[in-house]
Order: sequence, then C-alpha cells, then structure tokens
Amino acid sequence: MVRWIFYQNQLDKSVLFLYNEGAIYELHYAVSDPTMKQSTKENKRYAVPRSRISGGQPGWIIFAVGAFLCPVYPVAALAQNTSTHVPTSRVKAPIDHGNGVGSGRSMGKSDASGRVNYDSGILLARNYLATHRIADAINVYRMLQKKYPNDMELHRLIVHYQGVLEIENAESALSGKRYDLAIKLSRELYREGIDRYRVGLILAKVYLAKGQVGRAAEIYKHLARRYPMDPDLARQYTHLNADMTLTEAQADLRKGNWQDAMARSIPLYEHGPYRLRAGEIFARSYVAAGSREQAAVVYMALEKDYPDNVSLRAAAIWNLLYAYHNDSALRAYNAVPENDKPTVLHALGGSIAPLYTNYVMLFGGMATSTRGYPNDNRVGIAVNKSFKDGALYLSASKEARFGEHATEISGVYYFGLRDGYSGYVGASFSPENNFLAHYGVVLGLTKSIGSVEIYGSVRQLAFSNIDATVLSGGARYYFRNPLSIGFTTFYVPQTDAYSIMLSPIWNTGEDNKIYMNLSAGMAGEDLGSNRGILKTPSATIVLGDSIRLDAHISVGGEVFHEYRKALYNRSGGLAFVRYWW
Repeated sequence: MVRWIFYQNQLDKSVLFLYNEGAIYELHYAVSDPTMKQSTKENKRYAVPRSRISGGQPGWIIFAVGAFLCPVYPVAALAQNTSTHVPTSRVKAPIDHGNGVGSGRSMGKSDASGRVNYDSGILLARNYLATHRIADAINVYRMLQKKYPNDMELHRLIVHYQGVLEIENAESALSGKRYDLAIKLSRELYREGIDRYRVGLILAKVYLAKGQVGRAAEIYKHLARRYPMDPDLARQYTHLNADMTLTEAQADLRKGNWQDAMARSIPLYEHGPYRLRAGEIFARSYVAAGSREQAAVVYMALEKDYPDNVSLRAAAIWNLLYAYHNDSALRAYNAVPENDKPTVLHALGGSIAPLYTNYVMLFGGMATSTRGYPNDNRVGIAVNKSFKDGALYLSASKEARFGEHATEISGVYYFGLRDGYSGYVGASFSPENNFLAHYGVVLGLTKSIGSVEIYGSVRQLAFSNIDATVLSGGARYYFRNPLSIGFTTFYVPQTDAYSIMLSPIWNTGEDNKIYMNLSAGMAGEDLGSNRGILKTPSATIVLGDSIRLDAHISVGGEVFHEYRKALYNRSGGLAFVRYWW
C-alpha cells in the first residue's frame, strides 16, 4: 500500500506536494466535496495529482485515523488564515511528537479554518520530528506561536525541542573532539535541568576526554543520587573515584610523598577490583620508604591473586634480592613455571647472576723483571660476603719477589650511608716486614651525584724504616651503558711522590667486564729493598677482563707492565676464578 503525507514547505507558502519518505499517514481519498464525512470500503485509494494540489485549489485530503476522517486544508488555506484565535477544538493527532503514540484533546466549538490551520501545523511539525528534522519542527512551532502567542503548549514544545537540538549539538561537539564547545553547551543544559540524565552523561564523557577525572566523577555521583535505579551510574562513579585516588597516589610517589601514596592505596588494595593497581602503588611506596622486604611481601601476595602476571614475580624477586634475601629470591625464581622463566629472566637483566652476591675467589700469577731478577709469583684466596647494608672482603696471599717471600692478610668493609654516600674501611698486615708494608689502614668515602661518582681515600702504610701516607681522590663518570671512565690522583706527602691514573671500564653487565688502568707520575716502589715508595719516574698499564660463565662461575685475568726508571721494568699476568653463591 502506498503511503503519503500532506507536506508543506514552511517558508514558501505557495508550495504543496505529496511526500512519501517514511510517512506514517495512509491516504484513502481525495475529493472536492467537504461534506464527505465517512470512509467506506468502496473508497478508491489514489494520490491527488501534484499539479492539482500545488496549484492551490481548495480540495480536501482525507486521512483515515481509525474510524475518524481528519480533513486538512491545502497550503493556500493555511497561509491565508491570519486569525490569532487558538482553537479549543482539535482533531485527534495521528502521532505524539514522533513516537507513534496517539494523544487526544478535548474538543469544543471553533472556526474550521483556525482549527485546520493549527492542527495542520502540529501535524507538519510532528512529521518533521518523525524524520528527525528537529530544527524544522521548531521553526513550525515558532510560526504557529506567532499566530497563537497565548498557547503555552507551543512555548513548552519550543523550549523542549530547542533543548533536544542543543543536546545533539553537544553530542556532535563531543564526537568531533570540540571539547570546549561541548562543555559550554552541556553545562548550560545541565544547570537548566534539561534531560539531565542524557546531558550529564555527555558532560562526564567530555571531562573524561579532557582528563578531568575528578569532575567526571562528581557528575556521575550526582546522577547516581538522582537516578538510583540505574546501577551503572554508581559503578561508573566508583570506578572513576578509584581511578582518581590511584592517580593522585602515583603523583604523590613522583613527588616523594610515599606516606600519602600508601594511605591512598591501602583501602583499594585490601578489597575490590582495583587491588592489582593499588597493590603495585602500595609496594612501590614501601620501596620508596626503604622497606624492600615489605614490598616483596606485597608483590608475592598480589602474585597469588594474579598468577598469570609474570611481572609481579619478577618484582618480588628483585626486591628480595635488594633486601639481601638471596635464598628466598632463588626459591621464588625456581618456582616460576618453565614457560614463564624467560620473561622473568629478561626482567632480571637476562641473568640470575645478581641473585648470587657472595663469592670465594682463587687467584695466582707470575711476573718477570729486568736486570736479572728472578721471576716473581703470587697465589691467594679471597672471600666476599654481602650483607643488607654492606659487604666484607677478606683475602690472604703469598708472594715471592727477588728471592724473598712475604705473606699479606687484608680486609675491607664497604657500607652504605645516607644521601648517596658510601664508605669503606680496611686494614692489611704482613708479618715478614720486608718488601711489603708491615701494616696498613685505609679509609675511603664515595658520593654519587647523578651520572658522576666522586671518591677519595687516605691510606697509611708502615714500612720497616719509613711511614708513608697515600692520599687519593678522583671521580668516575658513567656514560650510557656500558662505558664509564675514572680519573684519580695519588700523592705521598713524605716524599712528594705523585701519580695520575685513567681507568676506563667497559661493563656489559654481570656477564662481562673489561677494564684498563693507565697511570704515570713520579712514584714507584723499590721492590729490591724495604725503603717503601720512592719519588721516581714511573708508568703502569693494566688490562683485564672478567667473564661470568653462569650464575655460579666467573673467570678472569689481567696482564700488566710496569716501568720504574733506574729501577726495573716488570711484566706479568694474573688469573682468577670465582664461585658465587
């Protein structure tokens, strides 16, 4: 069945034609006899020729609405009616503003032309609404309002649909990422209370798009109170409020306010769907506070709830390592499923070697000298034991030089201090009291400032016939991995001896370290006697390499050449093997 609707161009009042785009009225009959009041089954269905209607002839177009025939005048009749009287009798409207639901009004006496004029405009506006042409519908209502200024219903319709149009403009601005315009439009509508639910959602989405989570959360909070039957509003508010809290906690961490970060994250860590994110912030707060054991506890608790999150296991292992719980770190690593171990290993720097910070080392070497001196040799053993806040290095060695033998026992303790400082203190002893110092003590201090490490030390050596104080100071600059270069000066005030040393290190991680020492100056030992350190032109070069074969074994060696003017030239090498645990 062909469906048609009587359509008017609201600006050009001379145009009249039939319209069939999505129309919802059924055209049954068209005659020029206005006495026709009933529709019969015999009525033929046909469309009035457009030429006849557009000519403005006074015909009737009959619409069947149930058993009631609704007459509508042509455009010419609507345009010619200038009465401002609001008819009190109106026909039944086919639809209610586009939703297809009929609405009725009480009918009384009125002139036919006024009634038809008013109702024709209402029908036209509703058809515009049915086809979502809201602006056109508003224009029709405004045209009617000029003729019927006392009709409050027209005023209400204009206000309502103007709000609908502005809402759509706000949605269009949001989708077009014109956020400032979207905020301006939706704020005004929200304050005026126009479709507050829909407008509130638009406003919240705009705030989220601009990163203003707090404002978006407030909108959802107000909507949730106003519309308690919609659980999504409360859920969205809870989500945004949690997100805002955790974002503020992250900002606190960046500022160093770990106490505030911890206070914000604890409630969300203890329960709810935000446990993972809150827990990670909670753990990092412990790290910032220097409590790595507690950080590891948090990470391991999270790991139980999120067993597929391999990064949690890696974080727990790292914090156990830094807290010097090496055994616990190893157990955690060994408990990782085989398929996940490569990922954890990558997070640990590609090796579990850092988990083993203690070692025992065996070393030995030989050297040959000019002027017919016999070959020298040296063997020894050393042990390094790490602690939470320091490390202890102990060694014992036996040397033979120029036909003499000497034993040396030494130890150094390294410890951390506050604000980037660290220090060390040590002592040595040689019971033979010949070419080695009878005893010695050393005290050193180091300060890290960004990529620079500044250090200095005082070493006191006691030979059989002289005491020597060796003062040293320098700095090491760490370039981008793996290169660093150190520059150190040495001075002996008793003899005015001095030396300058350049020491680059090419450190590729725990697996390989290549190092070199280049020194020159006016300082050298008289190895043929016990006169200690002399002021004599000297130079030394040392080149070494250390390779980590696996988590437990590393090997290395170095070669050296010494020049001492008027004394000797000496070359040799040394090798070592370390076992880590």
